[in-house]
Amino acid sequence: MPRLLPKEIKEEMISKLKKGVSINQISKEIGLAKSTIYHHYKKINGKKFVEPVFESNLSKEEGELLGIIIGDGSLLHYKEYGHYRIIVAFGKVNEKYARYVKNKFERMGLESR
Repeated sequence: MPRLLPKEIKEEMISKLKKGVSINQISKEIGLAKSTIYHHYKKINGKKFVEPVFESNLSKEEGELLGIIIGDGSLLHYKEYGHYRIIVAFGKVNEKYARYVKNKFERMGLESR
């Protein structure tokens, strides 16, 4: 069963949170754990975490190739020569998919073997 805070302490903590006092400062002044204060902060203000927004300049073709490489392949960089090598593994069963990917690479101007 959760431990309940005395009403006066809880009210003091909530008033400080509403004034914008930092969680660290409240923790030092009142003597409560930061996690307890953050729990009440989330109830009042919502979570601090902001969902990241990703914008991409990739075309649909480029995005698909990137997904194939991330999912089924690996990317190697040879520093000495400044070359990159992409290896995509398919297995014996996925011959049709391997041809599809090979055609995608060739349409994008990438050499395939």
